[in-house]
Amino acid sequence: MVLSFSAGRIGGLAALILALQACGGGGGASTPQVVAASTAVAATNTLVATVTVSGAATFDYVPNRPTGSPAPGALNYAGTISKPVRGVTLQAISRADSSVLGSATSNDLGQYSLSVPSNTPFFVRMRAELVKTGSGATWNVAVKDNTQGDALYVLDGASQSGGTSNLVVNVHAASGWNGSGYNGQRAGGIAAILDTIYSGMKVVSAARPSSIFPPLTVFWSPLNTNVAGKDLATGEIGTSFFTTNTTGARVIYLLGKEGIDTDEYDSAVVAHEYGHYLQSAFSTEHSTGGSHGYPDKLDMTLAFSEGWGNAWSGISRGDPIYSDSLGAGQGTGFAFDLRLATPPTDVNRGWYREDAIDASLYQLSVSHGFAPIWTALTGPMKTTQDALATIFSFADAVRSAGQTSVTAAMDALLGAQNIFTGAAANQWGAGETNNGGEAANLPIYTALAFNIATPVCFSAANVTDGTANKLGSTRYFRITLVGAAQVGSRTITANFASGRDVDFDVVQDRKVVLRAVSTAPTSETGTAFLRAGEVIIRVLDFNTTAPPTSPVCATITIS
Repeated sequence: MVLSFSAGRIGGLAALILALQACGGGGGASTPQVVAASTAVAATNTLVATVTVSGAATFDYVPNRPTGSPAPGALNYAGTISKPVRGVTLQAISRADSSVLGSATSNDLGQYSLSVPSNTPFFVRMRAELVKTGSGATWNVAVKDNTQGDALYVLDGASQSGGTSNLVVNVHAASGWNGSGYNGQRAGGIAAILDTIYSGMKVVSAARPSSIFPPLTVFWSPLNTNVAGKDLATGEIGTSFFTTNTTGARVIYLLGKEGIDTDEYDSAVVAHEYGHYLQSAFSTEHSTGGSHGYPDKLDMTLAFSEGWGNAWSGISRGDPIYSDSLGAGQGTGFAFDLRLATPPTDVNRGWYREDAIDASLYQLSVSHGFAPIWTALTGPMKTTQDALATIFSFADAVRSAGQTSVTAAMDALLGAQNIFTGAAANQWGAGETNNGGEAANLPIYTALAFNIATPVCFSAANVTDGTANKLGSTRYFRITLVGAAQVGSRTITANFASGRDVDFDVVQDRKVVLRAVSTAPTSETGTAFLRAGEVIIRVLDFNTTAPPTSPVCATITIS
């Protein structure tokens, strides 16, 4: 039978308006029962101290419409299928005092088995979490409601008498779609979020079996919408995004507002944001952030971060089609093929385009597997390189592994995207000749001399949305500090003669050691303790809401 619950609190957790399929003693139900024969133990009349509760956890998976179909990217409710909920925590909860009587983790078929005391009434609870401890890879992922005090989602089911007979209790998380809208029971979408992340963890674990995944919380709510303002507690999240919050916790926020934009079933979007988590947790990340899209020419750190996220979405799902549903009934959207993201005839492709990068990384994984990509991200990019995380540092890290066939394949892919791959290529983008249509965009990093004001000029040619993250809005400088006269407490100053707002970051050892972002016009200054070695300064023109009609220049000085 099916039991629905209204919203409320159960044992301090957020109770979903969900449905749970349950049956006793192996009896039938209205939905498919995915239970292995070995777990469906026959009932017995013998008095026993405990009874075994076993079954399978499944969920409604709603796919996106494929490319070439009407409304590509839209959710295809008619194509809904049942899939196993893998790696999820299931508990038997006492009806008498809400204590946990038994607990288990579902396997890759969604199957679970636990024991409860005989003659004890209980119900099965599925927690929206993936927890793995012990040997091998470990992880801790939870899906919570940011609009309900960050409470964990759970799915509670029908009361079971316990008795002395073994029971089969199958858990099913329904989509809640009734043909024209959601009926409030959207458990399937939450299970879909967990499923996408579980797939990603399995891919990483296959490449690195001992991976320790830092905790991750995914915040999803049916109230989460694209309203600007970022009032997270009321669902005004703006867009789906990953961030490290003020406490240092890694979190993902996902859209869920029906008829506006929902992302729980957009597995490509969920995987993309999880890709940002992976880069933050296991590699190094320096993205400027902000809005982006095809065919924007982006800041190189943003282009790499978003290109990696797109590529990862295809790698982890085993699917090159990136889809995102939108609008009324989730009936519109878009979809594109990672293998064809940047047509060879597009003269604007290059190191500043996320689609040039995602196509290259995805196709490299197809030809040579994920391991070389993960080795580059978690090896030199994380541990030894001084440059920021860009396609240049990634390519340099791949080359340093010395795998000739992998390097040749990568260079061919990057070369097809107008990204330099010659003998001089290195983490600093040396040898790059593609300036994206403006000479000031090269070199990738400009040499900065100690105690000398160096010009830095910006262009608004690629600013499309008032965001200071496009090619030409940011410039990069590097200096190697040596000797007692240069190391120690150093002052960095940026000046705009025109009175515009100039900001900068100072990076050493792949970490931001100084961020100067005041709103005062004309000048920005800051002091940081710097050791001997490479120092990078990223300078940006923050006046993108009033972009100049011609390049404007500032100076940057380290003294």
